[in-house]
Amino acid sequence: ERFRVGVDPLYHQERNNNIASQITYNVGPTQVGVWACNSKTSILVSSLSKRTFVYVLEGVLFVSDFDTGHARRCVTGDTVMIPAGWNGHIDIIEPVKK
Repeated sequence: ERFRVGVDPLYHQERNNNIASQITYNVGPTQVGVWACNSKTSILVSSLSKRTFVYVLEGVLFVSDFDTGHARRCVTGDTVMIPAGWNGHIDIIEPVKK
């Protein structure tokens, strides 16, 4: 299956031509896939529906938590666990694949 444009399965927002994703494994509560964004953008996330594990394959992004005010710069090789119910934004600084 090729990357798709439409509703983002991770963030449940309408995607534009700069964001693509592919789910490669979907069994029960577990989904595994690749998500990519090729331009600077900010994604607002409100009450993330599932706990999300992120491994940055390439690029640079910031993950900012609205509730705590903490932000983390993530680069190639970094991992992040985002809890269910999380509110914040993800800022793409350089093209990202995760």
